[in-house]
Amino acid sequence: DDKRNDIIKISSHWPYKLFDRDTLFVHQYKINFLFVLSAYTNDISHSLSSFKERTKKKFRNEFGAFITDQSRSKFSICEKNFETKEDLKYYVEQNFKYLNGKCYQPFNEDKKLLIALHSEDIHFKRFLISEGIFDKSGEPVNKFKFIISSEMN
Repeated sequence: DDKRNDIIKISSHWPYKLFDRDTLFVHQYKINFLFVLSAYTNDISHSLSSFKERTKKKFRNEFGAFITDQSRSKFSICEKNFETKEDLKYYVEQNFKYLNGKCYQPFNEDKKLLIALHSEDIHFKRFLISEGIFDKSGEPVNKFKFIISSEMN
């Protein structure tokens, strides 16, 4: 039963597009419904707040572990840094056909682009190698490092 709960189901309209709005990741969890119901009905704000924070960290850390494990997610994620935000914008505009649904600009990071390569996307892999974003062996030059909650401020 624990093995079944470790499976994250991926649903997408377009293959290989990690950052597409139609790409969804579904992970099932067992929760104690009576605890949640009790916390809401008894207005135990500290317990509820603590539960929410623990749950948020658990979801975030487990998803981060999944998405950065290429054997499970099938994605390699790298960072591409730019000198200016205008350079980033120009790069995305010039390569929109390749990058659509496969890149993401993190919040408050106007000179950084995250790019996701699916292990079966041969054409995009060739593009990333030609751009120097991935090396000839298919590994990211600047691999994205997911920061787990305990490392956050």
